[in-house]
Amino acid sequence: NAHGQRVFSAITGEHGAGHLTLADETANRVFGVDAINEVGAAMAMWKPSGARQFMVGTRENGGVLNLMNDRGIATFIAGTDPQGRSGAIILKNDRGSQIAHVGPAGQSPTHQHGSFTIWDSEGRLRRMFPPEE
Repeated sequence: NAHGQRVFSAITGEHGAGHLTLADETANRVFGVDAINEVGAAMAMWKPSGARQFMVGTRENGGVLNLMNDRGIATFIAGTDPQGRSGAIILKNDRGSQIAHVGPAGQSPTHQHGSFTIWDSEGRLRRMFPPEE
């Protein structure tokens, strides 16, 4: 930029895939995209202070979305289950402890029931709302 700061870069990453970075006027990284060999891509955004706030990407079993708090701790995570068939949402507190989960309870090919589970701030199970059979 006019101040001699690098605000854009496009490079080949460590494993031969592409990497793009955008920075603010003082060269703080605020946006990045990485190609991930044999998986797809990941995109992230940071505050100028360096804390990651947003990440979306592809995985072998489906997509994932993370929203982070002001310290970069993922507090909202949404994506597909390990089999890549059903969606799941995880909520975490400001320390990163899981406090809620919404997702599949049954995984037979014809019956994929949902469930809602709540934990307290110390990780102790408080409530589970399983599907009614």
